[in-house]
Amino acid sequence: MKVLIELFDTEQIYNYIATLVFKPEKVYFVGDSKIMGGNCRIKAEKLTRLKDINAKFLYKFVNSVDFHTLRNKISEIIEDEKKLGNECVIDVTGGRDLALVAAGYLMSLGVEVIRYDPKNKVFRI
Repeated sequence: MKVLIELFDTEQIYNYIATLVFKPEKVYFVGDSKIMGGNCRIKAEKLTRLKDINAKFLYKFVNSVDFHTLRNKISEIIEDEKKLGNECVIDVTGGRDLALVAAGYLMSLGVEVIRYDPKNKVFRI
């Protein structure tokens, strides 16, 4: 996996578990600026040092209660990465309801979506 798109969640472990498991080259955090502020970046950088992760973390701020904005931002990331020859995977383990709906919409366009199943401790496609 080259590019992981994370729907940012206030439950921090859900923002990083796929990165720890799949070790993508790039991770896009998509979410509201209020919950993805400076603390998010500090925690991401700290995690990369602790776990020797070489991923590049990118932050895309969107209004998390606006479906069209969410869908368009995620679509934009996917289109930009496809131009570079990279496939994207969206992790829907976390994120707000509208972000999940936007990701579901993108599934109809052929984007792979994964989620973590905490009960069985595995990722599901």
